[in-house]
Amino acid sequence: MRKRNGNRSRKILAVLLLAVLLIGMVQEAVPAYVKAAKVALPVSGTDWTLDEDGNLTIHSDTGMADWVAKKDTYKDMRDEQVKTVEIKDGVHSIAEDAFNFCRTLTEVSIPESVERIGARAFNHCGCITEITVPSGVKEIEDSVFFACSGLERVTLPDGLESIEKNAFYVCGFQEITIPSGVTSIGEQAFGSCKKLKNISIPSGVPDIADKLFFGCSKLEKITIPDKVTYIGEMAFYDCNALREIPIPSGVTTIKESAFGNCSSIKNIAIPSGVTVIEDNVFYGCSSLEQIPIPSGVTRIGKDAFENCSSIKSITIPSGVTVIEEGVFSGCSALTKIEIPSGVTSIGVCAFSGCSALGNITIPKGVTDIGAGAFIECSALKEITIPEGVASIGEQTFALCGSLSELTIPKNVTSIGDMAFYGCDGLSEITIPDKVAEIGMGAFYLCANLSKVSMKGSTPPTLGEEAFTECGFVTEGLEGIEVPGQALDAYKEAWTSWAEYIVAAAPTDDVPPAGTIQIGDHSWTRFADTVTFERFFKEAEQVTIGASDADSGVDRVYYYLSDRALSETEVKALDGDVWTEGDSCFIQPDRTCVVYAKITDKAGNTAWLSSDGLVFDGTSPVISGVTEGEVYHTAQTVTVTDANLVSVKVNGREVVLDGGQFTLEPASGQQTITAADRAGNTATVTVTVKKETDNGTVDKEAVTDGKAPDTQIATPADKLAQILLTEEEKQQMAEGVDIKIVLDVRDASDSVSSEDKTLVEDALKGTKAQGFTAPQYMDISLFKVIGGSRNVISETKEALLITIKVPDSLKNTDSKRARTFAVIRVHNGVAEMLEDLDHADDTITIASDRFSSYAIVYKESDGGKDIKPTPAPDKDGKPTTASEDKTETASDQEKRNIEIHSGLKAVQTGKKLQVSWGRVKGADGYQVYVQYCGKDFRTKPLVNGKKTTITIKKVNGKKLNTAKAVKLYVLAYQKKNGKKITLARTLTVHIAGKDSKKYTNVRRIRTKKTAYTLKKGGAVSLRPKAVLQDKHKKQLSVKHTREFRYLSSNKKIAAVTAGGKVKAKGTGNCTIYIFAKNGSKRKIKIKVKK
Repeated sequence: MRKRNGNRSRKILAVLLLAVLLIGMVQEAVPAYVKAAKVALPVSGTDWTLDEDGNLTIHSDTGMADWVAKKDTYKDMRDEQVKTVEIKDGVHSIAEDAFNFCRTLTEVSIPESVERIGARAFNHCGCITEITVPSGVKEIEDSVFFACSGLERVTLPDGLESIEKNAFYVCGFQEITIPSGVTSIGEQAFGSCKKLKNISIPSGVPDIADKLFFGCSKLEKITIPDKVTYIGEMAFYDCNALREIPIPSGVTTIKESAFGNCSSIKNIAIPSGVTVIEDNVFYGCSSLEQIPIPSGVTRIGKDAFENCSSIKSITIPSGVTVIEEGVFSGCSALTKIEIPSGVTSIGVCAFSGCSALGNITIPKGVTDIGAGAFIECSALKEITIPEGVASIGEQTFALCGSLSELTIPKNVTSIGDMAFYGCDGLSEITIPDKVAEIGMGAFYLCANLSKVSMKGSTPPTLGEEAFTECGFVTEGLEGIEVPGQALDAYKEAWTSWAEYIVAAAPTDDVPPAGTIQIGDHSWTRFADTVTFERFFKEAEQVTIGASDADSGVDRVYYYLSDRALSETEVKALDGDVWTEGDSCFIQPDRTCVVYAKITDKAGNTAWLSSDGLVFDGTSPVISGVTEGEVYHTAQTVTVTDANLVSVKVNGREVVLDGGQFTLEPASGQQTITAADRAGNTATVTVTVKKETDNGTVDKEAVTDGKAPDTQIATPADKLAQILLTEEEKQQMAEGVDIKIVLDVRDASDSVSSEDKTLVEDALKGTKAQGFTAPQYMDISLFKVIGGSRNVISETKEALLITIKVPDSLKNTDSKRARTFAVIRVHNGVAEMLEDLDHADDTITIASDRFSSYAIVYKESDGGKDIKPTPAPDKDGKPTTASEDKTETASDQEKRNIEIHSGLKAVQTGKKLQVSWGRVKGADGYQVYVQYCGKDFRTKPLVNGKKTTITIKKVNGKKLNTAKAVKLYVLAYQKKNGKKITLARTLTVHIAGKDSKKYTNVRRIRTKKTAYTLKKGGAVSLRPKAVLQDKHKKQLSVKHTREFRYLSSNKKIAAVTAGGKVKAKGTGNCTIYIFAKNGSKRKIKIKVKK
């Protein structure tokens, strides 16, 4: 040993001697002109002098400029000869790089006249120990005191507003007071200030810049203002002495490595507004004992808590779906961790080195576990790998010495290199039949492994040293059990391990028994023939019973097929179509056959099938007649149902011809009953009267030619109820015809002064303010029975009267709006009656008094419309919104209208702006986006509560603005932990704004924006598209139809795919016309009887 040390000493001495000789040779080789480059002192310039002792005096701004201009000429002089600097009063600015690299400068005197210190002015002036910044300086510029390592005391002025990047980088002070007026501190401004112990950041600073305190290894205390919302990348990296840091509650962003290697921090509270924990944020925080993660966090980045060796427990929020690479690697004290059920992936080395972790529950939804995910989890005793995992990667459980219980899922197809290396606790392990590859050293050094059960009949590919140093090998036991029929195949394929391979003892070759049960029906075998003769009208539970007396039942699966399959076809079905479980519910309306697959633990399989099942929850439809209606002629009735079994009228069987029959007139009511084979029924009761000599009620309106056309809008049968006495009704039943006449005469020249005054007074009231009365009328109501004519001045219920707006009163100015109403004068009382139909060319009022009337109107320049009065009901009585009895849209229709009402997709720049309407009762929305021609992905791009989003990426990459994009929005409600769809938009197809061929629709043009139809009537809309770029064309029909239509209430008006509107019931609704890209136009529809 001593001899080796002596030789080493002699070698070192020889190297040192050689270095001395080389230095001497280099010195001799230095040219003479380089040695003479130093300037002889004293020297001077314009208003500056440098004396022989190295004292530099600058007298003016001109002198400062002249000094800086000599930089190249006097570089040596500036770097090595300047000892002190005195700047005379009157100098206003210290130029950029003024004293850059003056390494011998020890003292600087800056007068109060200086208002600016330029960037890098004292860069690398390492001998300066103290400096006072004048009060007029507002900004410490970029790198002003960069690498002033000797700077121990700094006085900053109260008026200072900003400190720029690198301003005090590698300075030597222990503390510094930052004035309260500072509102901006640049990145790395105090980086590597290794003596800095204490600092307080002013309240006006909104963020902690990147690397602001990077490498401040002695920083013990810091005060961060409440206003801060952002902590930058590596902001406190390597602040080893920092024991605590109160993060303000308003912080929403903490960037990568912000607290990396802060090895003294014990506790830290992450604000609730933080939703992402970035990569390496708490890397190396070895003293950190606890850190509650806010519930709103949805991502924890790579290595975020790596080497946090003091953390004992941690709960991951429910919004996190991926455990990323190395997140908890090296957390050697971690004993408890809760992983949310939504996690689907565990990254590479995610829990490597968690040596205290005794157990962990992996959620069932996990399908991917990365290489080395649990390497060196030496305390881990048992673990359940989810069924969805298909491969076990390299070193996944290597050196888990305590692992004693492990089940490899049946769907695993490969076991990676050294996957279970050094798992001393394993004594037995079963390899499923789907495993096709076992990697190198997969079970190397599993010293207590005595039995490996191979379930597959085909030997997997085996890597080198897969079972080296396993217990059964070191003790020379036959520890590898394989299926008996595959013994030779295994020995031939695994020649190196042939002596350890033995056939597993046969135990069971009888398939299990089973029963498919639905209500009172059961099946115990695979049916040779299937007939769809079993009918159910409600949901039924399917139960599959299974038993096996020998090895026991292993698994039960079922498959619902829409058609009958042969046993060969069923056995050939892909495994993915089968659902594991012994029961399910079948909902109407569906036709299917139930197939069951039952396996026992010996690998035997039984196959069962039910008969054909018809679940029909839909009642027959009876059309052509309406419940409760009275008809006076025979009616053609149509009955439709795919499984119709009988139609009866008042209990008498009816024979259909092409699904129809004729309902003849008869005495009394007739009830039509239709039933199908599932037991669903439908009934309609109507009256078809025989022809009699009953009288009729007719209505008529007459004018004097000057008054506007006026009609009675109340139906004739309703008029009879309101206006006729019981005696008159009996007369009508005996054949007397009755006519109701409305007589309307112009009264503009004949209106009495008293009535006119009452109208004018009414116009001064609040309700009629702004209206004018251009036309007066006298309206009389008569009842004509036989030859008598009876005047009716008042009625017990209001009648609906529709007045056509005279041409002279119609609005002709498109920039102005005109609102109509009517003022009625009766028995000395004037009352304003609002327009109920809000149509441009008619006024509909409800009135129960008949005398003098005045048409009134007011104009506005686009002001607010009068709040609409609800439309009258079918009996003619005006209703409030809560009393409206017209047919209304279903809840589903309402939700569809709500979500479509705000639907809009616009591409601007490199992003796509999408918005939609808010749906009542929705807990959130999901947006699905894909390029046209591709299938939508199963996961939404956006999942949240906002009703507007900005899309910058599709499929994880920047939006390609030359491609066409398609999207749709779902509104959902959470029930029992599941998301139930409430509404879904149409799929919108948007041409890329940079497409050379295609463009989008700017707006939709139609001839009219409102239609009034009679019940049973129809109109075709025939819209036209106005394009954004007339030189391009729309996307082709392979994307979707040119126009799509939606009705707000199909019971009032339905619309076909071709744009034909059909009036179904009475009331008001809206038809929406959508172009491919979501542009829309609304058409108002009013349906009258």
